[in-house]
Amino acid sequence: MQRIVFVRTALFFALAAGVALLVARMLHIDLGGLWVVLSAVTMLKPNVTDSFAIARNQVFGTTVGVCSGAVCGLMHQTIPSVALAVFLTSLICSIPNLRPTANIACVAAALVILLPAGNPGYLTAYHRVIDTIIGALIALAVAEFAARTYRWWPAGLSPEGM
Repeated sequence: MQRIVFVRTALFFALAAGVALLVARMLHIDLGGLWVVLSAVTMLKPNVTDSFAIARNQVFGTTVGVCSGAVCGLMHQTIPSVALAVFLTSLICSIPNLRPTANIACVAAALVILLPAGNPGYLTAYHRVIDTIIGALIALAVAEFAARTYRWWPAGLSPEGM
C-alpha cells in the first residue's frame, strides 16, 4: 500500500512539473520556465489547505525578496549587492508574520541579482513574482485534482518531509 502512495505522489509531482513547464512555454516565460516549475513542485502538498499555506508564504516571501534584490541590485556590485539584499530581506522577514517566508525571500533576493536574464532588476523582480503566482496556482490545481481523483496520502501513510 505504501508503495502505491509513493507512486501516486511521484505522479502528482510529475503532473505539476509538466503542467508548469507547459504553461511557462505557452506564456514564453523567461529562464525556460524554471521558476514556475520550481514553484509548482515545492508548493505541492497532500491537500489544498497545506498547498495554500505554502503558496501564500512563497508568494509573500518572493515578493519581499525580489523587492530587496531589485533595490540592492542597483549597486552594480554583485557580491555586496547580494549580501546586502539577503541581509535586508532577512531583517524584514524577522517580522513575526513573515518569519516562515525568510528562506524563500532570501533566495529570491539573491536570484534577482544573480539571474537577471538580461533584464533590469525591477523587471526580473516582477517576472519572479508572476512566475511564483503561476506556480502556486498550478500547485493548488494539482492538489485539488489529486484530492478529487484519489485518496492521496491516506492517514498514517504520508511520506515524511513532503
